[in-house]
Amino acid sequence: LPFIDLGGRYVASGDPAVDYQANGQAIEAPALLAGMTWQQIASSLADSSSDQAQAILGNANYLTAAICELTGNRPASVCATSTITQLEGDLG
Repeated sequence: LPFIDLGGRYVASGDPAVDYQANGQAIEAPALLAGMTWQQIASSLADSSSDQAQAILGNANYLTAAICELTGNRPASVCATSTITQLEGDLG
């Protein structure tokens, strides 16, 4: 089982986007990305309202928030954004 240990304080394990809510329905990550090429997935990230972008960027934001908490909120250019500060509060 793949995992990421963040400073011995946070652990992300397994598929980070196994369950994702899209339009009120749970979608598994493989279904969310099924049939898409790497180029299509990358292009979907340009549209922040796409289901793919919300799942991928949402998970990236949680990892970023954990890293910011571990580094004393450095760099501030990343860690001081409203999204990251809100997610830091959710980490507990």
